[in-house]
Amino acid sequence: MCGTSPVEASSGKTQRRRAQYAAMTWQANAALFCIALSRLRWERRTQDYLRRRLAGGKTRRATSARIAQEANGTSTRSS
Repeated sequence: MCGTSPVEASSGKTQRRRAQYAAMTWQANAALFCIALSRLRWERRTQDYLRRRLAGGKTRRATSARIAQEANGTSTRSS
């Protein structure tokens, strides 16, 4: 939606992605993170999603990044 693209940040058996911090994308990534924080604060469905992910062993940071990906439409996994 706004031109961000994840890059691989894997190490050993851990496979993950992080936001690409190029000169032109950091503002877009910051805006997406603000959207994620707003949704976590005000939207009941997103709060329930956070509780489920935390109960499943994920971190708050990873879940916030996932919500930002979904806000951008770049979600690549179904879980």
